[in-house]
Amino acid sequence: MTNDRVWTSTGNNLRLGGDMRSRTVLVGLDPKCANPDQRTGFAIENLDQWILQPENQRLVLHHLLVLVLDWIQAGAPRKAGLAMRQFTSWAQAVGGFCEHHGLPGFLDNADQLAEVDEAEEIWTRFYAKWHELFGDNWVGSTQVRKSADIGTDGTDRWDGAFLTDARGGPVNAVSLGRLLGGQIGHYRGGHVLHVDRDPHTKNRVWRVQAPVAAS
Repeated sequence: MTNDRVWTSTGNNLRLGGDMRSRTVLVGLDPKCANPDQRTGFAIENLDQWILQPENQRLVLHHLLVLVLDWIQAGAPRKAGLAMRQFTSWAQAVGGFCEHHGLPGFLDNADQLAEVDEAEEIWTRFYAKWHELFGDNWVGSTQVRKSADIGTDGTDRWDGAFLTDARGGPVNAVSLGRLLGGQIGHYRGGHVLHVDRDPHTKNRVWRVQAPVAAS
């Protein structure tokens, strides 16, 4: 079926994962007060109930259409330079619409989404520690997994950055290989994972390439 919906979600300390970050528009609400739930004096009291009335929905739709028509009469300007996967055309239109009505900055906070992307944070730490431990060497899943064993003196070479299973322990070598297989060529914090075959054992070996310094 045609995906013609815009899904919205609200919450505190939201976390994203996978490809959701590049398909998400982050909107922050700042009440500029300590106890926003105790505010009074709104232009429209009980907005959540007010908007359920059909006559009020028609009123809001009327005003939205006026804004859209005004934007169209101005040539429907778009905000150039925005890129959002397969939603680029939509993003440029919305950005242009907002700027036309005096609301600049659409998607200017896209970099903040990296801070709420849980998967990005986990893999970025994992890759950075991997490269610190193994450098540019090719290593197998078993070798990488063994490096996560706690030393006899209680030290953790990974400083808590190793991937964990549902019980909170380090994933085993087989699970690690599966997880790595889904990350080949994906950049995480500038690091990228490569795969090859050991010419003798024919097993897969891995290498994390560090970010290339800008010249």
